[in-house]
Amino acid sequence: MRTIASRFLYLLTFLSVLLVSCGERRDPKVYRIARDPTWHPLSLRGKARNLLAFSNELLVEIAREGGFRYELANAAPLAVLDGLDRGFFDAALSTREPNAILSERFAFSEPFFFAGPVLVVRESLDVVDLKEMSGKVIGIRRESQLMERAKDYPSIRIKTYQNINDALEELDKNEIDGVILNFFPALSVTQGLYAGRLKIAVAQKDENGIRLVTKHDPKTEGLIKRFNKGLQAVKENGTYEKLLKKWGLLQ
Repeated sequence: MRTIASRFLYLLTFLSVLLVSCGERRDPKVYRIARDPTWHPLSLRGKARNLLAFSNELLVEIAREGGFRYELANAAPLAVLDGLDRGFFDAALSTREPNAILSERFAFSEPFFFAGPVLVVRESLDVVDLKEMSGKVIGIRRESQLMERAKDYPSIRIKTYQNINDALEELDKNEIDGVILNFFPALSVTQGLYAGRLKIAVAQKDENGIRLVTKHDPKTEGLIKRFNKGLQAVKENGTYEKLLKKWGLLQ
């Protein structure tokens, strides 16, 4: 009887430890997360629904890995951060950049999805860093905000265009070596008109993208840590790239 009782006591102890560890690992709160389903002001070139479906599936995986629960709420573009500020939501998926002013009010996660400038090159060119384009001719649309970033690479020869389609045509004809433009337009042309001939080669360091945002509040800032943990895990286990491919958001 003593042996049976000892085993029963051991089992209860094991279950208690397991329940405590699970409680530490998972957040019992259900977070209300807002998002604008149009992802304004990103220029998505017909990919808004793809990005929406991608975000739905990816959030499930991030929450599983990060140990939190959530519910989604759609909101108008201007209402996303405003609703977060007013306490209508616990967090938001936002396209706003984490600049100095916003960072005083809100905490930002690592990028959930990158939507900044990329380098487009011919399919035959192997390049993983913009520094490898030293001495090459890169096309950029005239008066583009990307012109300022191009100054970080003085060894690259910049050629400006009124119409970026002219630059892509010259790239296809081997008259220039690359074109810098934002991600979704680049995705559109490399999967459409120039499929099999041009490709996205290098993503530039940029703040443009989608992040999880919360107010600077101990009750919700912990969500950012869990979110970042889950995001890192799905990138490491291959789920992130798998979902990008599934929803046509990757070359």
